[in-house]
Amino acid sequence: MKLAVSLPWLITFVALALAGCQQKDPLTLTELANEAFLDSKWDQASDFSSQAIEQDQADSGAYIWRGRSWMAKKELEQAIKDFSQAIEINPLDCEGYYMRSEAYKVLGKEELARAD
Repeated sequence: MKLAVSLPWLITFVALALAGCQQKDPLTLTELANEAFLDSKWDQASDFSSQAIEQDQADSGAYIWRGRSWMAKKELEQAIKDFSQAIEINPLDCEGYYMRSEAYKVLGKEELARAD
């Protein structure tokens, strides 16, 4: 018994089979910190961020997420340190300035908040 398969059908079948087998890249530590933060898991977000910083001290996003976690835990001075570090790494990213400004406002340091 001979099975006849057309070439276009075979190509389509193989392409669909391979597409289903592809795996996504694993999330980075900074992305895991982001997800933990959005789930209100402040300590976990802080831990993931710290691990990301250990791996790459130039990861400004990790400093932002750890700073956000500090803010959520009302550790504003720690948050300001992390936001300042993020700004030092990437002075063109406005998120570090914005978040540091928000932390200053909560502390009642309006002049510093306006400066950012």
